[in-house]
Amino acid sequence: YNFGVSAKTDWDVGFGVITSVASYDTVGVTARGDVDGGFGADFAPPSGPGFIPFAAESADNITAHHQTTSETRLAFRPAATVESTVGVFFFQENLELENLSFDTLAAGAENGRAVQDQETFAFAGFASSSWTPHPQLTLQGGVRLSVEDKDFTAERLVGPFGSGALGPVAVNLDDTNLSGDAAATWAFNDKVSAYVRYARGFRAPNVQGRIVFGDAITTAGAETINSVEAGLKTTFWNGRGRLNASGFYYRTKDHQLTAVGGAGNFNQLLNADAVVGSGFELDA
Repeated sequence: YNFGVSAKTDWDVGFGVITSVASYDTVGVTARGDVDGGFGADFAPPSGPGFIPFAAESADNITAHHQTTSETRLAFRPAATVESTVGVFFFQENLELENLSFDTLAAGAENGRAVQDQETFAFAGFASSSWTPHPQLTLQGGVRLSVEDKDFTAERLVGPFGSGALGPVAVNLDDTNLSGDAAATWAFNDKVSAYVRYARGFRAPNVQGRIVFGDAITTAGAETINSVEAGLKTTFWNGRGRLNASGFYYRTKDHQLTAVGGAGNFNQLLNADAVVGSGFELDA
């Protein structure tokens, strides 16, 4: 199931408009499957494909979830050629999950159970402006300071194959990150314009706590990405045709990865040192 409500209000205060947006969401999920893509087990043929050391089905259920968000921003014009926005954003979430294992060769009997509880609080303050110092030139820029705190607890109540109970094991993740962008656009005429843009973004720290089969909670630190893009936008044939071209470059530091399987039937979070990419796009 999925249920959500939201409300938006606008308040004209003369020198600008204050906008407030608030929302509440809750979701419940039940998912079960034989995720290894095979059948049977090596000790109970027939089985395949490949070597299957044990027979197991897995399930991940969201048993409780509550999420609230709130954003308040002020849009105003400090000068005739400037448009600005400042605001704050709040996020709060409680998430409870259960991870289950079932023995396929025992009529699907449950043989493993773990539970997770995660509470997240995030806050951000942001500001952006657009300035047109010349009829053909527009300069844009923005900045955002984000703060996040996450408390995570996992506990294995029943372990498959006699592995026993574990925990509870607790992890706390927190991060503060500054992100933003800056761009310039030059309009040669009403049909052709060129632009260049720099942006810095991030992904908050993450935690992987499925401990039905494994004993360790793994975490990945925050990743940051810096990118540069430049291009040309054109319209022709009385606006019925468009031709856009752009080139880009990006570098992601501490890129978050999920390592699936390997030595055991569980996932792990990792940070790659860096990921670099570049390319060219043509859109018609």
